[in-house]
Order: sequence, then structure tokens, then C-alpha cells
Amino acid sequence: MGNLGKICVLLTALSVGAAGGAYAFYKKAYQKPRAEIAQQKAQLETYIETCKKNGENFDRTAANYAPVYALSMPTNRQSAGVEYQIWLEQMLEFCNLSEPMTKAGRYVSNRANNTATQEFSVQAQCSTADLTQFLFEFYWTPFLHRITALDLKPIESSDLLDVRMTIQTMTVGYKERRDPATAANETEKATAETLAKFAAYPKADKLPLDTTPTRVLASGPLAAYQPFADTELFRAVRTGIDAADFTRLTATPEVTDEKGNTTRFSRWYVGTEDRTITLKVGERMRIGSFDAEVVEILDDFVLLRQNGDDERLWVALLGGNLNEASAVNLY
Repeated sequence: MGNLGKICVLLTALSVGAAGGAYAFYKKAYQKPRAEIAQQKAQLETYIETCKKNGENFDRTAANYAPVYALSMPTNRQSAGVEYQIWLEQMLEFCNLSEPMTKAGRYVSNRANNTATQEFSVQAQCSTADLTQFLFEFYWTPFLHRITALDLKPIESSDLLDVRMTIQTMTVGYKERRDPATAANETEKATAETLAKFAAYPKADKLPLDTTPTRVLASGPLAAYQPFADTELFRAVRTGIDAADFTRLTATPEVTDEKGNTTRFSRWYVGTEDRTITLKVGERMRIGSFDAEVVEILDDFVLLRQNGDDERLWVALLGGNLNEASAVNLY
């Protein structure tokens, strides 16, 4: 090959090399960075969309939980304990819980979410019906409170229960506020307007007694829970001396009033309590484990009906103990 041929081959090789190098440079300096930029752009758009959705979810959550401010205990630490304890003692008295004792426990602050909790211990005696009413009133009251522990113990030879419970209250110190005028969209505006409705809460030194109760129980009227009170859940586990075993029918006298009306009574001596009770027809006898209605009073015996039983009566003989009463089937 002559010199001219060699030069042509060399120029051709240089041209091919230059073209290949240019293409490699193009991929490295332009195409690859552009692809990376496009990927970053797509990731950023996805992130922005996620943040937008999270923001909308946050707005909805803030609006949904805004009513919680109106249920919070007072933000003043001393008021939160004193005011609630006063309310609790009044509620116990209203529901006929006898010998109530309440004690305020520790006030625990959570700085991470600006909330605080406090526990109250309660001890009292009551019937199943009174306990049912207390639980009903407790959970209808619009407070941030809950019963975390409830211990029930039947009192020997009695229809009463020894009740011990632990109650926890919560104060929401953090308060989110929004300005409707600066809202970026309708969702933010709606949230700001919802939060504005609860701007007066939580209160500094008062319980939220003016808050409208929300539906938190399955049924509204207390009567819906009456079957629980009538079930006598604890009768089967009563221990100790039963007053009914030491109750005797002592007399069935007739008494005439000033108008000449005659009424027959039954008199029962309760030996365990050293007292006498007098009952007439239609009145209810509750002695120890025995619970019945007086149906009829005759010279030598008294007829009693338990739990509204229409198929059987109990016959208590004059001079006999209540535990000696015999059953009579009506059908």
C-alpha cells in the first residue's frame, strides 16, 4: 500500500474514532443528565402530590378532631383536679352511691404532644341499678374522661356492691388555629372555619359543662339498660350469713284507719339486724338474697311472688322463717 492509501486509512480511523467519541460524550454529558433530571422531576412531582394529599388529610383530621377541644379538662392544673373532683362527687351522690370516697392522683404532663392526664380513685357502695345509672351518666357527660379499672365485690348478706374504680381525665393543651382569610383552598378554609367554632375551648379553669353531649352509647334512654340492673348478676356468688335465713313472719295484724278502712299488714323480724319491717300487699320485700312482692296476707300465712313469676307463689307461714317458705305452682 502506498503512502496515499495509508493516509486514507488513518483519516478514516480518525473519523470513526471521532464519531464514536462524540457519541459517548453526548451520552455522558447530555443524555444521561437529562434522564436523571427527568427522573428527579417525576420523583419530585410524586412527592409534591403526596404532600398535597397528606396536607388535605391533615386538614380533614384537624377538622374532625376539633370538637375534642370542647371536651378537654381545664388547662389550669389545679382547676383540672378540683373542678372534676367536685363534679365526680356530685354525680356519685346523684346516682345514690353511698359512702363515696374520691381521691385525686398524679397529674402527668406530656410535653411531646402538649397534653396531660390525671387519675382519680373512687370507692363507694351501691346497688346494681345505681351502678348502671352512674355508668350511663358518666359516659353521656361531654368530658375527656374514661374508666380504666372497675372492681365489683358483693357485700355479704346484702344487695349492695362494693365498687372501686379508677378514672382518667385528659387535658388538651395544644390548640391549632387557622385564619380562613389565608386559606389556600376550600379544604383549608373549611378546616379553619371548623376550628373557629371551638376557639373558646379548652377553658382555663372550668369544666366544659356547656358542651352538647355527643352520642357515645348504643341507646339514649337509661331505660334501655334497665335489664342489666334487674338481672341480679351477683346474687349467685353472695357469701356469708344470709339475712333471709334469719327472718321470721311474726304477725299479720289488721289495722283500721280513722275513715274505717281496714288494711292487713305482715310483720317480719330480721334477726341478723335486730329490726322489724312491716309490709302490705303490693309492697316489695328485699331481705338478704330474698327479693319478692307481697301478693296476699291472710291470718296464718303470706303469699309472695319472686321476679314477677306468674306460675309459682311462695307460702310463708306465721311464726316460720322465710327460708322455710314452700313453693306452690299455680298451673
